[in-house]
Amino acid sequence: MKVTEHGSAKVTDEAIIGVLRKEADLDVTISYDLNEEVALEGLREKTVDMVIIPSNTIVKDDDPPVRTLMPLLPRVLMVLTRSGIEEGKLKDLVEKHPVFYEDMSSMDVLFFKKLFVTMGIDPDEVSARMIDHEHDGVDSAAVYVGLTHLHNPLVMSLLDRGWSLFSLDEVSALGHGSSVEGIQMTFPWAHPFVLPRSFHEGKPVKPVLTVAIRDVLVS
Repeated sequence: MKVTEHGSAKVTDEAIIGVLRKEADLDVTISYDLNEEVALEGLREKTVDMVIIPSNTIVKDDDPPVRTLMPLLPRVLMVLTRSGIEEGKLKDLVEKHPVFYEDMSSMDVLFFKKLFVTMGIDPDEVSARMIDHEHDGVDSAAVYVGLTHLHNPLVMSLLDRGWSLFSLDEVSALGHGSSVEGIQMTFPWAHPFVLPRSFHEGKPVKPVLTVAIRDVLVS
């Protein structure tokens, strides 16, 4: 089974291995990769039997017939701001402050490019850089942007250090033309997602409205 690295929660992976071993007597080995195209190539070449990829992955016309077996955990658009940063619109945040992100897959890159255009953000005005696995450079940035699972260790660490989750709109606006519904018009495979109060040691102090994309198990 090939799993795209940032389209995967290790808890989910271990659970799938356990279920397949118990219910189907299958011995599953997971190989991690950052590229959805490589994962699908494995299906095409029959070097892998299953892949876990984001639901927004583009399948080419000449790809073999693929079958979605089940939806898995969502990956959530998370924007965090350093303590003392005045919140406003997402456009103001990312155009006026240094931004950092973790390594992204090709589909994630396309997602953020299209999201920025949808939100009226000029990518050329965003001063962004990727941090390494040691998370060097976090202290020099003011905004974190990621499409990630809920319990990303870096996100949890930032919350512990006083960073705040940014809400794309008021939760009460959901169902009444909120900005996340505008995003969903552009990304039909994305859906509104509410991060509840206190999901991590008392944070956030109020609900956060954002969007999420589900991972899917494909064969």
